[in-house]
Amino acid sequence: SYTEEIRENVTGNIIENNNLFEEPISVVTMRKVDKTLPTISLETTITVSGHIVGDKDSALEKESNYMKDAFLADVKKANISKIDPNDENTKLFITETLTKVLSRAKLRSKFEDVKMYPKTVLQVTEKIGNNILEMIDPNLKEAILIVKTEHFELKLVKKTFSENNSKASTAWMTSDKEIILPDQPELCTGDKNNELQITMATHNNMEDDLKSAGDIITVSVNKNVNLSKPIIFLLPNNGSQSVSCAYWSFNTDVWSKDGCTTVCHNETHTKCSCDHLTNFALIFNVHERFLGDSRFHALQLTYITYFGFTISIVCMIL
Repeated sequence: SYTEEIRENVTGNIIENNNLFEEPISVVTMRKVDKTLPTISLETTITVSGHIVGDKDSALEKESNYMKDAFLADVKKANISKIDPNDENTKLFITETLTKVLSRAKLRSKFEDVKMYPKTVLQVTEKIGNNILEMIDPNLKEAILIVKTEHFELKLVKKTFSENNSKASTAWMTSDKEIILPDQPELCTGDKNNELQITMATHNNMEDDLKSAGDIITVSVNKNVNLSKPIIFLLPNNGSQSVSCAYWSFNTDVWSKDGCTTVCHNETHTKCSCDHLTNFALIFNVHERFLGDSRFHALQLTYITYFGFTISIVCMIL
C-alpha cells in the first residue's frame, strides 16, 4: 500500500462595499491506496486563510474563533475602544461588520462542510456577543444594544444584579417570540460579582439546516451555568403540538431535550423551560407523543401570548 497527495488551490472571492476580497483555500486530499483492497480511502484536510481544519469539533471551534478574530480586527481597525449602545453610527458599524464576517463564513463553508455553517453561527454569536459586551463603556452600569442583520437579530444586555429584587429578569419580546431570563447570582460575571452580561439572539432561516421544527434562539452569558431559576421562552410552533423543547448539543451534534421541559402548547406557540443557557428550538416528536399538554394549559398560554404581544405593540407605539 502507498499514499498519494493531491493538492488543489481554490480562491473564493467576496465583493463588499465595492471592494474585492480574496481568500485562498488550499484543499489537500490524501489518497490511501491498498492494492489488496478494491477501494481507495480518501482523507481531506482543508487549509483556509492560513489555518488548518482537522476533525469536526476542532474545525468548528477554529472557524468560530477565526470569525470572532476577524470581527475584532475590523473593530480595532476602526479605532473603536469602547462602545456606546446609544450611538447610531456605532450600531451601524457593528451591523455591517457582523454581516461581512458572517457572509465570509457562508462562502468559506461552500469549500468545507456546508452543514458546519449554521453551527458556526451559533458558536460565534455567543463569542462575539461576549466581546461586544466587554467593550461597552465601563461607565455605563446598565445598557442595551440591539442590532439586526440578515442572519440574526442580536440583543445584548448589561445590568446590575440586585439580591433585593427577587422578581427582576431580562426579557425580550419580538413579533412572535418571548424570552424571560430571571436575574440570579449564577449569571454574574466572574470578575464583577454584581454585573450581568447577557447575549440573546434570534436566528433566521436555519431550521432546515439544523432540522428543527422552527426558529432557533440563543441565550448565553460568558460562562457555562446551571440556573437556579429556569429560563422561560415562547416559540411559534406553526400550528403543531407534536413538538418538544430542546437545545443544540455541540458534543453530540444533535438536538437534546436534557434539562428542558415542554410546559404547554396552544394553537400558535409552545412554552419552554430550561435549566441552562445555550441555543434553543422546538423539535418534532418522531418516536414519542408529548402528553403534558392540556386544554387548561393551552388556554393559559393563549392569554399569556396575547397579553405579552399586546404590551409589546403598545410599547412600540409609545
